[in-house]
Amino acid sequence: MMKIIATVGTSLFNNYKAEAVRYHYGSDYQSIDAALSRIEKENPVAAEVYSDSYKHYIKSIQEKITDFWFEYKNRPNEEASAEIKSILKIAAESRNVQVEVHLLATDTLLSVLAAEMIRFWFEQYQKSGNIKAVLFQRIQPAFDKQQDSDYIIKNLRMSNQTDYEEGFLNLISVLNKVCKKEKGEEKDFILNITGGYKAIVPIMTLYGQLKKIELRYIHDESDLGATAPLLSLGNLPINFDWSVGELYADYLEEDVLHTLPDDNAILDVLSKYKLIDKTNRKRTVLGSLLYSYIDLKMLEGKSSFGYFAEYKVFEAFILAPYKDYGIPRRGDEYWWNLIEKDKYHLEPIFNRDKVKETRIEIDISLSKSDGSQVWCEVKPFSKPKLRDAYGQLRDKLHFNKEVLKAELKEMVLILYKFDFETIQLNQQLTNIARLFEGTGILFSILYFDIPVSLESEKLQYKSFFEKPIELKPLNPANSHLTS
Repeated sequence: MMKIIATVGTSLFNNYKAEAVRYHYGSDYQSIDAALSRIEKENPVAAEVYSDSYKHYIKSIQEKITDFWFEYKNRPNEEASAEIKSILKIAAESRNVQVEVHLLATDTLLSVLAAEMIRFWFEQYQKSGNIKAVLFQRIQPAFDKQQDSDYIIKNLRMSNQTDYEEGFLNLISVLNKVCKKEKGEEKDFILNITGGYKAIVPIMTLYGQLKKIELRYIHDESDLGATAPLLSLGNLPINFDWSVGELYADYLEEDVLHTLPDDNAILDVLSKYKLIDKTNRKRTVLGSLLYSYIDLKMLEGKSSFGYFAEYKVFEAFILAPYKDYGIPRRGDEYWWNLIEKDKYHLEPIFNRDKVKETRIEIDISLSKSDGSQVWCEVKPFSKPKLRDAYGQLRDKLHFNKEVLKAELKEMVLILYKFDFETIQLNQQLTNIARLFEGTGILFSILYFDIPVSLESEKLQYKSFFEKPIELKPLNPANSHLTS
């Protein structure tokens, strides 16, 4: 299944107004100029599609476009709009794949009207072929929040700067929802940016780059001929540095932003990066893109910086051995057989099918001569990664108890953070510690700092890699964490 997400503009109406079309129909041509000019002048929002003030104009445009433009020169008009033309070309390139089209309108009456008529055109003239559905729905008259629609982007219009920025944030929210793959689902996505405001092209392009979604467009949407080429923008070798971004993840949560004191150094850093609006304590469009990208990457696994952090911990244990354990090992990996749950393998045997096998990785392990072991889990100090740590440590405990049966003496959670942050016990760490109650396994927490220059807002990589890290214990007074 392929899902095409197409932004919708007003080329359906503008193309009909072309001189070539007027010439073709001659005296039979039915103008929409007056109705279109009235709506364009007042620029009503999407919900005004229900307004009595515009019913006559909407009906006039619908009737004339349907009668004179949906068919042209005695055939279905596949060049009626930029959206129709580009969708058909994209679908034709993948004839053996079923296609579902998702139309996205701006928060304007004309964009909603165009999207409805484009959907209607496909219902009337594309009843065969690989396009199985073209989806679009009006919002209800009370369009109060973006959650009310997956098709109309609230506040995405050129009325003022505030609406413009809020509209972009809502666009990202809808794209995240539409482009989300459900578990076990095989689906390709294409962003068709031929129609709609040209101002959204940079955001759509950046979104496609970060999510690795192909962008397609017809450069000259006013070309009524069939020769206009369909262009493709593939993924360029550019990306956010999410290895740094994962340390910012907590601060990009807006409930956290509102709790930070005005003199908190991280606010200045995020503001200078244009990731937040410091005054309103909100993410910017760029901040929201980074936040959604970090969230996706965290689901995919470890960042490159995460591997560097592991190596530095590995180095620290070699330079200063942990208690009386021997030389550490990195990346012990087991594949737990979920079909025969008392078995594991050292290599995947079910092609990494998560239903049949799951990967258990020990970031760093140490062994005594008597076979007893210490396992170490290395994570950034952030709420998303602590959520991951809880699940992963729980699975490791269960795997060891039921299958591996190693003589595990201690589990160490090793956290890394910015050097200007304060690390302290929180509910997430308390919940992790409770996993070990009654197991006979000692649980402890160590942490180390990542050097950052607040003047340049950059990680001090040279200092980090050249100097050994200092592993410090987190031993709050009267805490059961070290018991």
